[in-house]
Amino acid sequence: HPNASYQPALVSSVLNKRIPFHDDLLLTRWYGSKNGLECWRVVEYRLLQAMSNVLLLDELDVLGRAGEAARLSGVEFSQSIPGIRGSQYKVEGVLLRALQSVQSNERGEKKGSKNSKGDNWHG
Repeated sequence: HPNASYQPALVSSVLNKRIPFHDDLLLTRWYGSKNGLECWRVVEYRLLQAMSNVLLLDELDVLGRAGEAARLSGVEFSQSIPGIRGSQYKVEGVLLRALQSVQSNERGEKKGSKNSKGDNWHG
């Protein structure tokens, strides 16, 4: 993947920690060797990458922001994660919520516009 080397830069700038970068060719060579220690180095490296991703998600509050965006726009949580769906989907969610709000207000006004005797409030 061409952007694979960005992870160490992100971890360095966001978490103020340094992690190594090993290209896939080297990792493949290590994993394919008969030496169990080199195979374990690959497993440790991939675990370090995975943990770094989790720490980045936590530090940047990606899940909290996505949840708030889902709540505000009225779309499913999984659709509000950045990069999953375009903004048109989110705009449609906001418009749908606005329409539902208008419809419920109209129903509420019709029900609340008369008192219990059926007379008009103003008349």
